[in-house]
Amino acid sequence: VTNAAAPALAGAIAFDNPPRLVASGNYTLAPLSGALNATLASDGPARLAGVPLENLSLSASDNNGDIAIPALAARLAGGDLSAKLRIVLPRQAAAFDTANATASVEGTLRGARLARLQTLLAPLRKPPAGKQPAGETWTPDDTLDLAASVTTPLSDPARARGTASAAVVSPRLGEIHLLGGLSKLGLGSLMLTRLETDITLDEHLWNFANTRVTGPSARIEARGAADIVSERLNFRAKIYPVGETGAVLRNTLGVLLAPLSSILEVSLQGPFDAPRWFFSGGPTGILQNIGSDAPDLPPLPPDDSPKPAAKPGPR
Repeated sequence: VTNAAAPALAGAIAFDNPPRLVASGNYTLAPLSGALNATLASDGPARLAGVPLENLSLSASDNNGDIAIPALAARLAGGDLSAKLRIVLPRQAAAFDTANATASVEGTLRGARLARLQTLLAPLRKPPAGKQPAGETWTPDDTLDLAASVTTPLSDPARARGTASAAVVSPRLGEIHLLGGLSKLGLGSLMLTRLETDITLDEHLWNFANTRVTGPSARIEARGAADIVSERLNFRAKIYPVGETGAVLRNTLGVLLAPLSSILEVSLQGPFDAPRWFFSGGPTGILQNIGSDAPDLPPLPPDDSPKPAAKPGPR
């Protein structure tokens, strides 16, 4: 079987061990056209578009450069990956135009270990000039569940568009020392163990309009944006302490909290590897107060939270 699209995709998939492949089809060279159907299965390590996988299996068809993969399964960073893909290679005369190829992906990843995932994907990252890749930030037990539907040029995944949702479970989420040195005042860390978020991908700008972080001592509701090219983020959050943590906040920060309230509004801004917490409002001279977003930060998504009903005016 001769697949005219195969040379263009030769670097997209690689195996440490020979895979089991069954394929049938035919192509003509003048004009370039044809069809191919295939199933593939492998044991051990493999790489798909540079992403390290294990035990990859898939079924695929190619109809004149329109490549469909309706079923793909693999192990990724200790989690179960399931996906379907469509790759379109525009045809120009006697060749396929891989420079303008696009890919559409729908899939889920369940139970991936974040520390392993960070290590596996580190070689694919391209940090901004002059910056070193971030070091390890996760423990072996921290997990990720992810569902996504995106479309991207094959030549530049940073231009992906689509939506995703993610859930992270980690005791390290509790290691959020509010406003850096605030822990020195006796507040310490909030106990946070689960993060859930919805993401809209608009090329290099990722919007997080609905982010929730929960744990036994607090709940955080946030919205924000991240620029994956400049590696900077901009988030606004409301922190709702639970139980004794609320009392600690009121006693420690009473002058900064609204009367009869233990809600603390903060911002998280800056580079991925060293973001800083700030009060969104508060007296200057006690802690730094940001009045407006810095010009190099990604813009915040709209606030979709419910607004209080207007009070009726006097008759």
